[in-house]
Amino acid sequence: SWPAGLSAFDGDVDLRVVGGTAPRRGSRGEALLQRLGDALRPRVRSVRVITSARVPIVSLESHSSVQADVSLGSDDGATAVLTGLARAQPAFVPVVLALKLLLSQHALNKVYTGGVSSLRLCV
Repeated sequence: SWPAGLSAFDGDVDLRVVGGTAPRRGSRGEALLQRLGDALRPRVRSVRVITSARVPIVSLESHSSVQADVSLGSDDGATAVLTGLARAQPAFVPVVLALKLLLSQHALNKVYTGGVSSLRLCV
C-alpha cells in the first residue's frame, strides 16, 4: 500500500521476499516461513506463522509495536495496479484511506482473520 500512497497511519508493514514462488501447503516455502518465524521469535514481541491463508505469511509485532507481515513469492503486480489507480483518480486515495480506517476500527482489516485485503478493497 505504501508505494501507492494508500498506507493507513495504523497499518502494518507488508514485506515480500521475492525470487521464488508463493508457498503452497506442505511445500518447501511453507517450511521456510516456519523457519523464518522460529528465527524471529526471540527477537520480536510476537510471531504467528499463518500457513492456512491463501498467501501464507509470518505476522509479527516488534517490541516497539510495529506490526509486519512477511510473505514469499514473486511480485504479483498489485503495487503497479494500485499506483495506477491512485494516479488516475485523485479521489481514490482519500476514499480508500477512509475505508481502511473503518475496516480497522471494526477489526476487518486482516485477511487471515476474515477481513478484507487492501487490494480487494481497491479493486
